[in-house]
Amino acid sequence: GHTNVLSVYSTSHRLSGWVKKQCGDYRRLELGDTSSPLTPERVQRLESIGFQWDPHRKNSWKEMYKRLHTYKNEHGDCLVPSDYPPDQELAKWCQVQRGLGKKKLTSERFNLLKDLGFIWSKQSHVWKQRIEQ
Repeated sequence: GHTNVLSVYSTSHRLSGWVKKQCGDYRRLELGDTSSPLTPERVQRLESIGFQWDPHRKNSWKEMYKRLHTYKNEHGDCLVPSDYPPDQELAKWCQVQRGLGKKKLTSERFNLLKDLGFIWSKQSHVWKQRIEQ
């Protein structure tokens, strides 16, 4: 089986409505909307069964993480500039991850970014670097 329930093709309108709501709540959560009823724990549970938040989405979280990993290998850090012409999508994704932070990301995603050396606050990072000089 699979978890791609498209409302156009689904014979169960209740199920497709529920899936659509989960996807909408997930988008709100990604944007930092604290009123989203979808918790990081629920996200983790749904992802554990292969739930796809947007099967039509250009790049998944895992794909963006891989691109960040590649960026780090090339540049030595995870400080993707907010204006990064080679990959504006990655720059925006990093901004969103910072906005979500530990409270909104699943613990798995937070730890993956943390272990990679993701900088959660660019200002604090720059300030610390200047103090150390």
